[in-house]
Amino acid sequence: MTPAVPDHHERWHGQAATLEPTNALYLGAYGGSLLNAANKSRSLSSATKGRDMLEKAVAIDPAQLDAREALFRFYYHAPWPIGSNAKAYAQLRDEFVHPE
Repeated sequence: MTPAVPDHHERWHGQAATLEPTNALYLGAYGGSLLNAANKSRSLSSATKGRDMLEKAVAIDPAQLDAREALFRFYYHAPWPIGSNAKAYAQLRDEFVHPE
């Protein structure tokens, strides 16, 4: 199997997130790009790294709705033991229970 070549979005988002590691928008964009790449290549490492970037983005800025939605979709669609309906719905619940 040939390793997947990262698309230009993943590369640019990764550079932005590296240059500004506390920028929730950049981390969320990079996490989303990684999850898209993981979906195409079926890469577990890209999927878990994308999830981690999204979780970091939400930890920095809980109002990052794009990152929350991506985490919801990740946890909802990922197979067990990575996915979890409880974790998926927690992304929705946390936004509505603790709005800023």
